[in-house]
Amino acid sequence: MSASNKFVGSVACIGLVCLDMQLIGAEEPSTREAIAKFGGCQTRAGGSPSNTGASLAELGLPVTVVAQIGVDLHGDELIR
Repeated sequence: MSASNKFVGSVACIGLVCLDMQLIGAEEPSTREAIAKFGGCQTRAGGSPSNTGASLAELGLPVTVVAQIGVDLHGDELIR
């Protein structure tokens, strides 16, 4: 492998990625049959490669996430 390769010395996180939905201001339902209420939601990159890559990057390691992303609204959001 050439030293000019941009991936030398970085960690490759490879696998399935997904779009996680985080509920904002969610309340615990009073019973299992009750509908939970929440004030809003945010989406974030999820899945093992995304989560591991983000954690390693916060520790200062160079990280590359490798995954195939679908051509749809969720794929567009992941790329964004």
